[in-house]
Amino acid sequence: MGDQFFNRSLYRLKEIFTTSFLSLAYLLLSYFLIGFKQDQLILVCLFNTMFYLSDFTRRFILGFSIFVVYWILFDYMKAFPNYQFNSVHIEDLYDLEKRVFGINFHGLILTPNEYWQAYSNPYLDVLSGLFYLMWVPVPLAFAGYLFWKNKKDFIRFSLIFLWVNLIGFVIYYFVPAAPPWYVQLHGYEFISNTPGNTGGLARFDAYFGISHNLLLSQDLLPQFS
Repeated sequence: MGDQFFNRSLYRLKEIFTTSFLSLAYLLLSYFLIGFKQDQLILVCLFNTMFYLSDFTRRFILGFSIFVVYWILFDYMKAFPNYQFNSVHIEDLYDLEKRVFGINFHGLILTPNEYWQAYSNPYLDVLSGLFYLMWVPVPLAFAGYLFWKNKKDFIRFSLIFLWVNLIGFVIYYFVPAAPPWYVQLHGYEFISNTPGNTGGLARFDAYFGISHNLLLSQDLLPQFS
């Protein structure tokens, strides 16, 4: 009876050992690199549940493993801050933004974030917040649609999503850049280990009465973008 159970396609010993080893290795590596977080355990439980639940859920989670790889790489970047590899662009980037995107307001040249910080609009705050929050759900939803509609297009889209983000990761390390809110809060001085900041998204939080930690914890924000 036991042999028949393990001979089923969903419960081969080799696959059980492989998924168990990868799950444990991921949790241990995550613990030593960035510390334990609940979402790591959720990811492992979700993957294993779908891997063993049925043939369809196995194919689904294996297909979406491309996005899981992206998730893990993005998470592990916190262990290797980009300012350890190259100098962070602060003042030069700020001046460039003023020259290219500067807004002339009563004789003063303001960067877009400075202007909207002083003259915010609730409608635009909500609209911008919604667009910001959709940067992951929309690609995942579209990938889910393609998984049902056309498997080849699903693979192509998933790989393109991964490669585009990998290119972004490379730029992140080759050209470290302070985010727009940095100069407003810290000036031109580089301060290592600067925690993430919600920036203008805080107004979105306030509009809906959402805690910053609930909507977007600082742990999810890169120190320099």
